[in-house]
Amino acid sequence: MSSPVVAGQRATEALQLVQADPRSAVPLAEAALRAADAIGDHAAASVAERALGLGSLHVEDLAMAVTHLRRAVREGRAARSPQLAAEARMSLAYALNLSGAPRRAVREIDAALADLDPAGHARALAQRGAIHQQQGRLDDALHDYRSALPALRRTDDAVWVQRVLSNRGVLHAFRHDYAHATRDLAEAREVCDAHGLTLQAAFVEENLLLVTRRLGDIPASLEHLRRAESLYRSVGAPLGSVLVERAELLLSVRLLAEAREAAEAAVAELERSHRRLGLSEARVLLARAALMDGEPELAVEQAGLAAREL
Repeated sequence: MSSPVVAGQRATEALQLVQADPRSAVPLAEAALRAADAIGDHAAASVAERALGLGSLHVEDLAMAVTHLRRAVREGRAARSPQLAAEARMSLAYALNLSGAPRRAVREIDAALADLDPAGHARALAQRGAIHQQQGRLDDALHDYRSALPALRRTDDAVWVQRVLSNRGVLHAFRHDYAHATRDLAEAREVCDAHGLTLQAAFVEENLLLVTRRLGDIPASLEHLRRAESLYRSVGAPLGSVLVERAELLLSVRLLAEAREAAEAAVAELERSHRRLGLSEARVLLARAALMDGEPELAVEQAGLAAREL
């Protein structure tokens, strides 16, 4: 028979592993959840459901991620732990934003902030910054990052330090501040390498690709693309976002048919994983590529779908 200690340890291990290798974390989280359910340990169940939600977010289905994270909130409440429920709401907010529900995402993250300890509060600020950034609210995002990063550094929270640096690097790139973008992303990659954060390293390589592509450095862009795809495949993560970057890169060098094919693959991947936030943007990219490649009917179809989704 499982004990609360064993169930809790398994759930915590799964939650830690999901940051580096989500594909391996899922079966561990499933085992932890079974152990927790067998003894009615709601606290361990909340952590296990959160690990399953984050695993689904990275390697499977965004809809399933939302389902698991809602369960994690409920289990945290059942355990009478505002902290656990708030941590789950923080992850749920990010998943909701990716699924195309930004207002609900902000409500969840703001509600979570009130019940978190100082370390969790800093993580939630970093998460809210990412949500603001995805919504185009760059000043709000930068404010949250600046508030969160010193506290995350003080606690040596490597996962969240690199996450802020990686997201802030992209924000700087959006503002054409490529020197600061490169500096943040280089530090984020160092943190990932030092702590074995494989999935996060893939995100960083993809973000570096965005910077070098905008700077017109095609050889460096191709190398970052190769590294990102290799890292994503190594942990079984979906390739939708990196396929978008591949299409953008190919379009920038006028390889039109190849760019259209990459954009079509990106749309298919993002549709499969229900990532609505990125799907509409990928459709716009596909419409551009199709129009430039002499396929106006496909361009009109995809632009129309994107308009309706947006």
